[in-house]
Amino acid sequence: MTSTLTPNVQTLIETFRNLSTEEQASFREEIAAGDGDAFIPEAHWEILMERDRLFQQGQDRAIPWDEAKLELRKKWAVR
Repeated sequence: MTSTLTPNVQTLIETFRNLSTEEQASFREEIAAGDGDAFIPEAHWEILMERDRLFQQGQDRAIPWDEAKLELRKKWAVR
């Protein structure tokens, strides 16, 4: 199975692996204690579903976060 994790997720996993056993247990408890019911507005889901549809049709491409940041900074700097 090929890994499709982003570099940020890979860094997070590596950081977790470097925690002590007690710190890992504490982290797991924090995650488990969360209710998992983060509110996500319907409009955000609609945007994500549209982006996924376009991606599946080859009309939208996924780009690395660093590249996206540069594009956004250029776009906002023009204003």
